[in-house]
Order: sequence, then C-alpha cells, then structure tokens
Amino acid sequence: AHPLLQTYIYTRDWLWLVTPSLANEFEEYVTFGRVALILFVAIWILSAVFRRRLPYRLWRYSHYLSYPLLGFVFLHALSIGTYLNSFPLVKNWWFVMTALFYAALVSRLVDGAGVGRARYVLSRKEMVGNTIALLTFMPKGKHILPAIGQYAFIQKRRFGESHPYTVM
Repeated sequence: AHPLLQTYIYTRDWLWLVTPSLANEFEEYVTFGRVALILFVAIWILSAVFRRRLPYRLWRYSHYLSYPLLGFVFLHALSIGTYLNSFPLVKNWWFVMTALFYAALVSRLVDGAGVGRARYVLSRKEMVGNTIALLTFMPKGKHILPAIGQYAFIQKRRFGESHPYTVM
C-alpha cells in the first residue's frame, strides 16, 4: 500500500510508480523503491496468476528475486524513511532486520557452494528397474552415516540443485 499511498498523496501520475529517475539523490533512492515494487509485483504475478502454468523450476527460481528486492527495500527505506530516521528504536530494529537479511543471504550462498558438506565420488551406477538406479558412492574425507530408509540430499555441482535420494 505504501507506493500507492505515496503516489496518491503527492498527486503523481500512476506511471510515476514504475518510471526510474536519477535526477537527484532523493530520486535515486525512490527508484530503489520502484525497483523493489516491480520485483514484488513480478513475484506475485508469477506465484498467484501463473503458478499452475509455469514449470516448477521457473516458479522456484523467480522467488530468488526476493533477495535483490529486499536489498532495494533496505536501501530505499534507510535513505529516505522519515519514520525510520526519526525514531532511534525503529532505526535500530531496521538495522537488525538488515543484518539478519544479509546473514541469511551469506548463509544461502555458503550452503549453495557446498561449503562444509561431505564430498563423495560416484563409484558405481546400476539400473535395478526401468526408472530405479542404485548409486554407490565413496567418501572423499568426511562422510555421513544415515540410517537405511532415510534420505540424503545430493548436489551434483556447486550452486546446483540438490535432490533427495533414499539410502539403502
């Protein structure tokens, strides 16, 4: 509601919501908010309107847009947020949320890179049915010890998708 209310209050044309402007420093930070709004609307449309028509991976990857969206929101609000700059408690809370966001972002990047995960080499692949493969892995150093019937997520390459496989 914030962008709509700001457009109405300042009696701007509705096109103002999506028109970037770098005329001055204030407009640059307003443009960060505009970009965040456009990303939010794109994610919402893909999730609410086109969800059933999109392939799962495209729908899933579209949600990665929420990371830059939040980055733009934090920059926008910190630079021109009047309430944010007027109340120290609110500003401190904003800094805490910003720090948590960046910590989550770094955590996701580190996890996607496979840092700290056990590494294995595929030593044998045997087809035991039309669609069932028996994969045998050999550890390269540190290894995991799952129980039979549990599953393990296997990621073929850094920043690649991981898929669950049943352990036997």
